[in-house]
Amino acid sequence: MLNKIESIAVVWTSKNQVTSSSKSDIFLQFISSNLEINREEILVNDSIFGNQINPQIASNKSGDFVIVWASQNEINQTYSYDIKAKLFPAEQSFYNNEFLVNSHRLNSQTKPQVAINENGEFVIVWESWFQDGSDRGIYAQMFNENGQKNGNEFLVNSNTYFSQARPLVKYFNNGNFIIVWESWSEAEKGYNIFGKVFDNLANVIKDEFIINDHKENYQWFADIAVSPNNSFDIVWCSWEQDGSDGGIYLKSFNSNFEAISSEILVNSSTSFYQWLPKIKYLNDERKIVTWSSWEIDGSREGVFYKILDNKNRDLTLEQRVNTYTENFQWEPSLAVSNENEIFIAWSSWGKNNKDYDVNFKKIIPNYIFGILNLNTKQHIQGNSTTEFCIHIIDSLKLTEHEYEIRFKESNEKILFMVEDLIINEIKIDNFPMNLGSNVQYLTKEFDGIMVELKPNFELSLNLEKSKFVKNSNTNLSFSISESTIFPTVAPIDIAVIWGNTDTLSNGKYIVPLDTAISPSNIREIEIPFLAINILNKNKIETLVIENSNSTNNKWDPNETIIFLTPPEYKTSEFSTHLQLNSLIESDNIIFPNVGDTNFIFTNKPITKDDVFRFNTKKENILLNLEKENLIETFKLYQNYPNPFNPTTTITYTIPNVVSSQNHRGVSSQSTNNIENTSDGRNINYNVSLKIYDILGREVSILVDQTQKPGAYKIEFDASQFTSGVYFYKLQINKTAKVKKMLLLK
Repeated sequence: MLNKIESIAVVWTSKNQVTSSSKSDIFLQFISSNLEINREEILVNDSIFGNQINPQIASNKSGDFVIVWASQNEINQTYSYDIKAKLFPAEQSFYNNEFLVNSHRLNSQTKPQVAINENGEFVIVWESWFQDGSDRGIYAQMFNENGQKNGNEFLVNSNTYFSQARPLVKYFNNGNFIIVWESWSEAEKGYNIFGKVFDNLANVIKDEFIINDHKENYQWFADIAVSPNNSFDIVWCSWEQDGSDGGIYLKSFNSNFEAISSEILVNSSTSFYQWLPKIKYLNDERKIVTWSSWEIDGSREGVFYKILDNKNRDLTLEQRVNTYTENFQWEPSLAVSNENEIFIAWSSWGKNNKDYDVNFKKIIPNYIFGILNLNTKQHIQGNSTTEFCIHIIDSLKLTEHEYEIRFKESNEKILFMVEDLIINEIKIDNFPMNLGSNVQYLTKEFDGIMVELKPNFELSLNLEKSKFVKNSNTNLSFSISESTIFPTVAPIDIAVIWGNTDTLSNGKYIVPLDTAISPSNIREIEIPFLAINILNKNKIETLVIENSNSTNNKWDPNETIIFLTPPEYKTSEFSTHLQLNSLIESDNIIFPNVGDTNFIFTNKPITKDDVFRFNTKKENILLNLEKENLIETFKLYQNYPNPFNPTTTITYTIPNVVSSQNHRGVSSQSTNNIENTSDGRNINYNVSLKIYDILGREVSILVDQTQKPGAYKIEFDASQFTSGVYFYKLQINKTAKVKKMLLLK
């Protein structure tokens, strides 16, 4: 937390520090924004009896702050915990005494949290064991600016069944406050996140409401951030929702406590588990989320962060905080200065000795404001379906050189390197991809870019990408599955090209395209399609399993088509790649016909034979905003003049074509196409032309209307803008194009 002189106050639990026989105590340290230690560590707790644990701190902009913790006691020869606190007013040169927060002292009071408003009033919340008639309940106590109680402690949760745990509290700018906690669901056998809003007199103004959308397993370890306009965000750990163990999820609410978004996944790496999230707002409504991540830094837990804008779009990639990666780096906490400086503290084990220390770091984010156009990347060697992305971090550093990504194998690990081909310099060397799939493999920044690899490690069918592209009126549909006969998936992609399915009077196809093998290993079954390996254009042999009650040496709907594994990939004489099953949706069967194609893809692993290339020419930068695939037939020209001051002209053209989602006219050589309209000149398109600053914030709307095909020139007057790099984005229906311009004053 930050006080008014821009020092950061950090609190922690320390064992055996007061005396060699003492247990846990609470210590405080002030650190300047340039990471200098201002004074000696301060012992916070007055009583050193037993354990003092779970310290939390809250501050306001005036520099007042409060520290709370759970303090062990002994009542009637029984050990339990109370909630203690100490107030640190900004104007005082001395420290107040600790004081007891809870009135109810039976059993234990644990896991306190605190919030303080700009008037110095504060609220403390905690778990109280068995006080609400069940397991744990959430209680709160309000205090005035002098540390005196306002009213009595009160029960927060309405539902008192089972357990309510890990409360949080935050103030809104108008004096209202929100309390959030975990509530056990017996029906779902896990925790859900609930919230409740109170006014400054502790009257309920928004009753208990559920935060999370996904209700399976555990939703826990929540945190809250309140924006300057009283909207707020809640983050938490959701167990197994992201496909692995824990994932970090975020949900946004407006100032009326209404959800303005569904919950979103924050972490990019989804392998293993991510937990213990914290969130803070910067002063311009950007938000930073930090969390602990298991094994992503190569050794047990590491600390990561990501910054998002007010629409929950990523402004940075997932970035690691800790430099020392051995053992535990976890339990992060955040502070943000008035100048938007970001500080993260966390617990680190084993760096200086075989114990825990508190580490502290000032974060310098690598903001992403663009990516390279996908069309400029080349896969010049190999067949892997591994993808990569070039993130633009600093456009002034771009070399416009050509780079090459190569791979090698070492000790059963895949390593990659990036070389600048113009100056023959290795930029990234021996970068390991050793944590499996669903991990963000991201290089350090170099030459204004960061390279992100998205590798495939296993050969498998790509059912998501595979599809049936129809050009006829067929009512057949198809499903793809692993073969049941000696399955051996090969690293190939198949196009099943349908021909004329008209038949003679005897039921035979007029023009069969191939002859398939029968289960008797005899080439005797006529088929009206041809299977081609898209990668090398070789024919793929097929096996057809005829229905036993209708054998006629020809393929009929509802008969299984099996593709044989090419000889170079066989593991046995009868190896098969996959099978294609037709599904009949009507008694009146309409066969596929000329122009219909099944595309069947595989995920192919990365190998040392794969080579990628890309260049960093500035005209290939795309703004990092939500966009559909770019359609090159829509032209957006470079503004003129550029650089400019203060006006420039932006020109674009709208031709009479639109993208087709039906893939009509697809051949085995292409899965993309353009559909010509019958009279494109009479079609209106939804057109927008918007200006964005270097951080991706919209600063001006030049066009937002329907337009007909043609050429358009729009003048942009930047008299009210400061010098710098700007982007302009043309969006026509669902396609978009972005270019950069430079304003110099």
